[in-house]
Amino acid sequence: MVNAHRRRKLRPSPQSGKGQLSDICGWLDQGADLNGDSDLYDRVLHLVNAENGRQTNTGLDVYGTLDVAGGRVACGVVESGFDLNGDGDTNDVVAHVVEFGGTVRNLGWAAYQWALDEEFVAVPVEEIYQGGSDLNGDGDAWDSVLFVCEFATGKSAGTGLSILASPGSLLTQDGRVIFLADETASGGQDLNQDGDALDRVLHVHQQGATANLGLAAVAGLQVEGSRVLLSVAESAQGGVDRNGDGDVLDSVLAVADLGGGPPVNLGLATPTSGPYVQFVGDWVACDVLEQDQGSKDLNGDGDAGDLVEFLYLSGTGQLINLNLATWSQRALESGGLFAFGVREDSQGARDLNGDGDSLDQVLHMVR
Repeated sequence: MVNAHRRRKLRPSPQSGKGQLSDICGWLDQGADLNGDSDLYDRVLHLVNAENGRQTNTGLDVYGTLDVAGGRVACGVVESGFDLNGDGDTNDVVAHVVEFGGTVRNLGWAAYQWALDEEFVAVPVEEIYQGGSDLNGDGDAWDSVLFVCEFATGKSAGTGLSILASPGSLLTQDGRVIFLADETASGGQDLNQDGDALDRVLHVHQQGATANLGLAAVAGLQVEGSRVLLSVAESAQGGVDRNGDGDVLDSVLAVADLGGGPPVNLGLATPTSGPYVQFVGDWVACDVLEQDQGSKDLNGDGDAGDLVEFLYLSGTGQLINLNLATWSQRALESGGLFAFGVREDSQGARDLNGDGDSLDQVLHMVR
């Protein structure tokens, strides 16, 4: 198992931009024994001061992603002959937090995922690798149970809820842990009150308390400030028609403001994979599937087979149909200007760039 850990290539965390630019964390492949274990197979975490180039070798054989925030690095450390979580074996990956100053904190949790904030780290602890412990009291030891460690007090607490290791299932933002609790792995609880225990339901943990927002997400979450974007599966949310098209087969966009107020149902059916929904400054930009929106012609081209660009402003509730068929690629510039491509063949076969055909994807800009 340890050899498998070493063979897997590490990748930087998508949240690594939260770190301080004066320090850099990473790993080196130097053809040297950097952690004194008499082999050359490890990825050893080094801290580099960007101002003076000084390096600190932590001696830690790291596995998985690195997450950086508040002058700390969260990582997984391969036990490699040392029982780091006290479960009686040396086959695990154990979550650690490293200060940029070099101080290492062993959380003692077997884990393959973590999310770091300036004030805490959230870790789904793997019961099977944590000595086969039942950490959420559901009678088995197969779950990944979410624990949170606060740096100021050093206290750790379990939420009693389990998550699945998938992109967007666990995020941190502004002192909050935002996660999708898996009903089946959380003791078979019906967390969104739809009569089954088959869903992944949005939760927020803050200041030691966990709040259930009661929405079943069909894909990963996006977070910007206090706002959370998620696609809610109608079939997983009690079979409720959330976009008013007469069926319960769609995934419909919702926005939750964690600063207060209930989640808002935008009533727009969106694809569940790919960059079809994202924050654009104060707006939410989303591509709406005409065929899943009651087969409505949303861009006026005479058919109902397109993806049409919409904008939603959380503060006012304003929803704007741009009446343009998009191809889901967007770029944001400071000042609120963003660009996206429009498909001529999906926009009534109109020649939008004057080249005599209707086969192109033409750049549009909105401020």
